[in-house]
Amino acid sequence: MSVKTGKTTRMDKTSKQNLSDRPVTDSQSSPKTAMEEQIAVLKQRLSQQETHTTKAKEKLEMQGQLMATVSHELRTQMGAIMNLVEILAETDLDPHQHNYAKTLKGSTSGLLRVLNDVLDHAKFDSGKFELVCSNFSPRRLVDTAIETQIIPCRNKGLTLRLEVDNDLPDRLYGDPLRIRQVLSNLIDNAVKFTSSGAIDVSISVTGSDENCQLLEFAVRDSGIGLSEELKDQLFTPYRQADATTSAQFGGTGLGLSICRQLVLMMGGDIGYSSEVGNGARFWFNIKCKPYQADARRTKPGRRAGARKEPPRPYPHCRGQ
Repeated sequence: MSVKTGKTTRMDKTSKQNLSDRPVTDSQSSPKTAMEEQIAVLKQRLSQQETHTTKAKEKLEMQGQLMATVSHELRTQMGAIMNLVEILAETDLDPHQHNYAKTLKGSTSGLLRVLNDVLDHAKFDSGKFELVCSNFSPRRLVDTAIETQIIPCRNKGLTLRLEVDNDLPDRLYGDPLRIRQVLSNLIDNAVKFTSSGAIDVSISVTGSDENCQLLEFAVRDSGIGLSEELKDQLFTPYRQADATTSAQFGGTGLGLSICRQLVLMMGGDIGYSSEVGNGARFWFNIKCKPYQADARRTKPGRRAGARKEPPRPYPHCRGQ
């Protein structure tokens, strides 16, 4: 028994010695080596993810540029068509032909608004949207935005009213084109979603100092109204009040999204208050600088320093 025990002992020692001489496998690697391998794998995955992200951004930018180019070309052609339609409407037409021209003008105007929305959205996505600031008359800007809605309001029997703050400055410095775009969009929506009653537009000064004037524009209607549940999605691209809105009233769902981005770029905010069936009040405020004398431009045919006629009183449009 003792001899067997001794052989067993010697075999155990030999086995231990042979095991110690074997190379270390992956499963027996040290914790430090295993961690290094995991870090290497994570770095590789991170590099691949960054590559995919870069390619996705490049693809998105190319799509945005393509959309902007196509929209610009289409808008140019639509502008030419609208000019021809206006010329046609001024010729001698019988009542049926006049109605055809009127319908064609309305359709081209609607299509042009869609193209403008798509173009602006593409510019925002590509990060190439810029404001173009100049001196402007806030009162004249509002008048211009409202004048385009006089006939639609009259056709629907709506009353269109304007309220102007007495403290409104005659001249300010900002981007009048984009301010009018936001205001026109809100008025257009109010007319679109209101079948009877009135639409009230207002402009007021809600804050001012020597470097800034805070203007608030508001549009109130007596239309179908909106629920509070839609507040979070109303200013989201391609979203409208509900699925039936697009089918009934048309539109791309980009208008309010673009308005929000424009207002934020001008240092302001936009929102609304409404109840279903009781109309809605949309508002936005923006920051404008005081009149800049060095930014004044002299128009052809008008000498520098010549006084302009004051803004004409706005004639209310009352439904028949």
